Amino acid sequence: ILYIVSFILMFSATNYIQLMVGSCCFSIFGFYMINDNTIKSKFLFFNFAAEIAILTAFAIIYAKTQYIGLSFPRKYTILPWHHNFAALLILFSCFTKCGMFLFHSHLIKLKQLDFNRLFACLLIGSPLSGLILFNKLNYILTSSGVAYIALISILSATVFLSLFGMLWQNNLKTKIIYLSILFYAYSLYRLWNTPSDLAKIISFIPLILLISWSLMLACLSSGEILVSDIKTSLKQQKWNFCLSLISIFCFCCFIIQHDSSTLSKIYVALSMIGLAPVIHSVYLKNNQNNSETSPLNSTAIILSLPLLIGNIICINLIDNWQNWPAYAFYTMFVVLTLAFPLKFYNYFTNNIIV
Repeated sequence: ILYIVSFILMFSATNYIQLMVGSCCFSIFGFYMINDNTIKSKFLFFNFAAEIAILTAFAIIYAKTQYIGLSFPRKYTILPWHHNFAALLILFSCFTKCGMFLFHSHLIKLKQLDFNRLFACLLIGSPLSGLILFNKLNYILTSSGVAYIALISILSATVFLSLFGMLWQNNLKTKIIYLSILFYAYSLYRLWNTPSDLAKIISFIPLILLISWSLMLACLSSGEILVSDIKTSLKQQKWNFCLSLISIFCFCCFIIQHDSSTLSKIYVALSMIGLAPVIHSVYLKNNQNNSETSPLNSTAIILSLPLLIGNIICINLIDNWQNWPAYAFYTMFVVLTLAFPLKFYNYFTNNIIV
């Protein structure tokens, strides 16, 4: 109930007060979802800093304009120094909530949570409120040249951070977190250019969930969370492996179908480059040397049914089957997944970090 109220309040907010209250409710939702005190304290610290920053920005804007509405009816005329400072405070708040470069450590700590709590905090929690906040205050951000420089710098660093995290990290949950961070970096830049695409971007979140869910099944089937410790054979994991491939195929087709811009193509290409080592490490890397394997976890078999249903729904939503760029990106993913005996990819997979 708290989450539904938070989402409706932020999505339908018409002034700063409603937006700020909704953002705080998202933070409270995360507080209740996290059941580890150490992780909870760090999560609250970062989100509290974000809330203070947005409150300060609103105070500066109100002091100069005497107006709290989001649909600004007149020219935004405050002093340049105050204008840029307020925009940077808003950016700081959005970056912190979405876990961008320099502000991502509280999201990485979520790897210690169970998968259900991890998905809730990562995909429908505080980062989502950061996207809505960024979208609602876009007119303030885009009118500041300093904010654009900060945005490009942080998002560029975040993209490299996410790719290296997906390549080097040994913890499967950490790889899922970096996959989500890459998605939020893409979403923020897209919202900067086209604020009207918020609903479309939110519709992409289930695609991230499908891929994350397929990796969760691999973890449950093997009983291991570290990629280097997964010893189940491809023969055992073939059902999960097929579902993972279908999820990634739906990801490519669905995003390119709804937005064929250069930005989306670059994002899909980067995602394929990041996901290829993950799929290879989970399903193919340890397959040849397996002489003893444990039976499949019955829980994983049951949990594969929602993934199957989700993939079927996504396939039915694909209207354009002549989507050649999506096929090209998926082919690139398959080739990279199978090309891991190459020295370059072995360097990454042999130097992973727990």
